Amino acid sequence: MGMVNWTAKDLIGLKVPAEVAVSYDGTKIAIVVSEPNWDFGVMVSNLWLWRNGELSQWTFGDKSIARPKFSPDGNWLAFLAKAAKDDEAKNQVWLMPLNGGEPRQLTEAKEGVLTFEWHPNGKFIWCVIPEAKPEEREQAKEVDRKRRADFSYHDDALPKRALWKFEVPDGKGEKVFVGDAGIYELKVSPDGRRMVFATTFTGKRDDWRRSKLFWLSVDELKLRPQPLCERAGAQTSPQFSPDGAKVAFLSWREPERSFSHHRIFVADFEGNWSELDSTPDLEIEILHWKHRWLFCLLQTGCTSQIWRVDENEAAPLTDNDWVVTGFDVSASGKTFAAIRTNDRNPPEVWLGELEGEQVRWTQISDFNPQVKQWKLSRAQIIRWHSDGMEVEGLLWLPPEESPYPTPLPTVVWVHGGPKSRAAKALLSAAGIPTFLASRGYAVLASNFRGSSGYSNEFATANFRDLGGGDFRDILSGVEWCIAQGIADPERIGIAGGSYGGYMTNWALAHSERFKAGVSLYGIALLFSDFGNSNNPSWEPDYLGGFPWEVPELYLQRSPFIHAHKIKAPLLLLHGESDLNTFISNSQEMFTALKKLGREVEFVRYPREGHGFQEPNHRVDVLERILIWFDRWLKGDAFASAVPIGEQANDGNLSVRIIDKVRTLQPINLELSGNEKLVGVALSLEAKDNDQLLLSRDVRLLDSGGREHPVAGLLQTDGEIFWLIEGDLKVRLTQKAILINLAFRLPAESQPAAVKVRHLILHV
Repeated sequence: MGMVNWTAKDLIGLKVPAEVAVSYDGTKIAIVVSEPNWDFGVMVSNLWLWRNGELSQWTFGDKSIARPKFSPDGNWLAFLAKAAKDDEAKNQVWLMPLNGGEPRQLTEAKEGVLTFEWHPNGKFIWCVIPEAKPEEREQAKEVDRKRRADFSYHDDALPKRALWKFEVPDGKGEKVFVGDAGIYELKVSPDGRRMVFATTFTGKRDDWRRSKLFWLSVDELKLRPQPLCERAGAQTSPQFSPDGAKVAFLSWREPERSFSHHRIFVADFEGNWSELDSTPDLEIEILHWKHRWLFCLLQTGCTSQIWRVDENEAAPLTDNDWVVTGFDVSASGKTFAAIRTNDRNPPEVWLGELEGEQVRWTQISDFNPQVKQWKLSRAQIIRWHSDGMEVEGLLWLPPEESPYPTPLPTVVWVHGGPKSRAAKALLSAAGIPTFLASRGYAVLASNFRGSSGYSNEFATANFRDLGGGDFRDILSGVEWCIAQGIADPERIGIAGGSYGGYMTNWALAHSERFKAGVSLYGIALLFSDFGNSNNPSWEPDYLGGFPWEVPELYLQRSPFIHAHKIKAPLLLLHGESDLNTFISNSQEMFTALKKLGREVEFVRYPREGHGFQEPNHRVDVLERILIWFDRWLKGDAFASAVPIGEQANDGNLSVRIIDKVRTLQPINLELSGNEKLVGVALSLEAKDNDQLLLSRDVRLLDSGGREHPVAGLLQTDGEIFWLIEGDLKVRLTQKAILINLAFRLPAESQPAAVKVRHLILHV
């Protein structure tokens, strides 16, 4: 029997294998494992090594490690590393001797190393490094800054990127080629004669759609790079054939549509190319070319599988019960390492060994044994019909051991993209479905039209129709859950990130089915999102034109324009450094709803981009979402007014509003003549010790029935009071604790009752 009392922090605190690399001979596997450092509020990653049937940790510390690669001779493991606590730190190449010894830094590039590859002889490493700005230019800029005479062009060109050659192990470096600013992938042929790189030309985020492949002769690196082929559409993920004569790569099936499926193409160095028709009509995530086979990771509905592909046929090497998030394969194509997960198991590393035409899989890591004791939610794949078309999704339900009655309060989770999908994985969508379901919610995650993991026709079915057919697919799934007796029609919420945030904003304006919503870094106004994003091609791709070409469509499909229709409470969560979906989107929606007098909250997360990375922020996001839906869908027991002097109970916690009301004058607060500060003491008592009460919304009702929000916590020293503002966080170190809250009231108001909302307990 598992435990009930795992927390958001427990979930975010899992050790997660993020990357795997298999040695050339298949005898060793390197694993990058990520986990939070709570003291510094950052994610750190370390290297683990599997060999001779044993798994051991090889690096320890506060670095961020990525891209492990074994040398062809088996003597070294190279990887990128930087200080995790320093936001300005740059990646450098490090070497780990496999015969014993400490890691050593190979490069000292001022602007850091973007990517690297071993030369087949194992004697040196090729690196792509941005050109450093001249020292005198930097000194001049610093002088201008001090004189307040500094300025910069908004569209300054990014630095060019150079190809460097570093000897192993002494680190002697030589710059051999300077290319454009957009080089981001590099591969060296197995015979060492040629090199292929991908470039976006400018290096700017939006220009990834222009990505092309070029090749160089290693013996003639000073020569002009040659285009690999003239195939239209972005070209990515180059992989040399074992003999070095050809290159496989990925490109869109429909060159003009970046959201169409990737397909496999093969080109030689004479300009000839062709599509590999044997590839299944599914989205491809990872591509390797080892021995005579191409190996790829395919999205298969709500799961992912490794497939083996040649010119004539394709076959899966993993079963359809798992989501594979990463894999690598030895040079012989016979030894695999894969990161696998599902709804009940966190990501772990599995060893695959080819036996005939099948691969035998064995789990070789157990980074999170404690999860076996958790009482976990479960996810099942469901299907329903919408507009005569079958739609698939995931239904997350509370743990089987939990006595939750049906119908359940239900949250619809909407994935981003929209070229993405809901995956049957414990940590899918940052763990939000898992967390909510474990707290008594049903969670419906729909793979609506436009989702990947299905046919190309399905993936492109929402072209010029954002918020149309895809929204109907979501609503049809909700009605299916209601008809099955799973979802309570009066307690349904909706949440999502990025495009899921867009859909949340849209859904609240276009359906009264949803009683509350949470929009994470979602789009509000398509015009301003186009103008502010570092990815401004997203709107033209999906809407079929620029704002000046199809202004009506941009206007009609913007949730902001329909904000006046929103009646349900909305929580907005956004990173302040989000350059993809600029924070102005959430600010616009917040301003509109505030002016309309709607129930809305807006939380900004510093340093966060498009998605939340810092562990403390991730915990906070989970807890805030739960609090929000508990308040508006469950109507937690404390949400009703408790008269002063009486007591309320909710499971393990009781709250007594003590009849102790005083007018106060804190030393750090000035009050106007027509208002007063009232202190109210709350006695909190729990059945168990060492629990955390998190409360962000306490209201005081006056005798006229008006609500007044909490101003903060009161601290006292005799008759001296001072106010601590912000979120309320109180740890119960004993069975009962007394806290003093302060409220601003008009001078003539008399306190009558208290509403305590948003209570969460952590064991």
